[in-house]
Amino acid sequence: MVPPPSARPLLPHPTRANLPSPLQQGVGWLTRKIIRMSTITLTINEYIDDSKHTHIDIAQTVTGGISGTTEKRTLDWQLRTHKDGIFGECKGRSRWIKVEDLEEGPDKEWLSKGWLDEDGGDHVQSWVENEVNGWTAEQVS
Repeated sequence: MVPPPSARPLLPHPTRANLPSPLQQGVGWLTRKIIRMSTITLTINEYIDDSKHTHIDIAQTVTGGISGTTEKRTLDWQLRTHKDGIFGECKGRSRWIKVEDLEEGPDKEWLSKGWLDEDGGDHVQSWVENEVNGWTAEQVS
């Protein structure tokens, strides 16, 4: 069985001035207020299919048992579309990766620093884009 990915808090880097605000991401005022006052529970299911690809399914439930968005990530780096209840139509991809194998770019240094594992273990890299609202997000966990 593949070990679960390492995790670190998903906080914006303090020197990153180019991060889009929730409004720029297409999230309205009322939705932001409701999210801020809610408790969100994540139910995460990780499994490997017959093709040996790891899947991570993340179901979100909001206060009161209200179903939220379900993200289905297949760690094969294939681009897939996803209709998100908050962010709208997105496309993204995910894969297993070693931090030292991250592609060169403006975020490589920030994404590759501060990990507790010194053995060069595998991490999950996720990339998502929303063309309508003009933003992209990259996450390594």
